[in-house]
Amino acid sequence: MKGRAAQFATAPLDDIVGGAVADSLRRVGVTRLYTHQEAAVASVKLGRDVVVATSTASGKSLCYNCPVLEILRSDPEATALYMFPTKVSKPFSLLLIID
Repeated sequence: MKGRAAQFATAPLDDIVGGAVADSLRRVGVTRLYTHQEAAVASVKLGRDVVVATSTASGKSLCYNCPVLEILRSDPEATALYMFPTKVSKPFSLLLIID
């Protein structure tokens, strides 16, 4: 499959994710999301199941971390359970969660 150039979301970051999450993303250098991240976050917020199949380092972790972090910020009783295969997720994801 031939690669193609990245496509950025047209909506501002604050319109896609909540203010605190958007602020955290900006602190680590993310000022806008890609179209696949925008679509995935919107679908998750609507309660839909989402499958993201993109290349390495394309920001797949933001597709699930952003909605989860928004819920955790808005509901002190909320919890999240992450299950991964044996491969460890990139440190970038940890930076967002710690912030």
